[in-house]
Amino acid sequence: MTMSNIVVASPEQVAEHYGLELADSHSKTPNGNYCPYGIAAIVNNAEVICPNCATEEELRDDNDVGGAVFGDAEWDSPATCMHCGKVLRVYQLVYETHNPELFDELTE
Repeated sequence: MTMSNIVVASPEQVAEHYGLELADSHSKTPNGNYCPYGIAAIVNNAEVICPNCATEEELRDDNDVGGAVFGDAEWDSPATCMHCGKVLRVYQLVYETHNPELFDELTE
């Protein structure tokens, strides 16, 4: 097994490369608690959804319905909402072996 070169890309770079829109992030939960890095997504029942597609119940931080993904998280590229297809506002890891085109574009 060989190691792959990895580049950390911004969500804006990934969205531009794929021609996709960026998902919004929320700085507060529906019950008013502040999130320093923002909520970039919610993981619920094996689905990753952006805050705009999530229900208010999933976004609340006082229940066990959803798990928040914060804006300082690192995910494999492309990290997108499973409902609307927009790029999540998280740092995205681009592997040279998995996506050489985007890797080359980011390292030029």
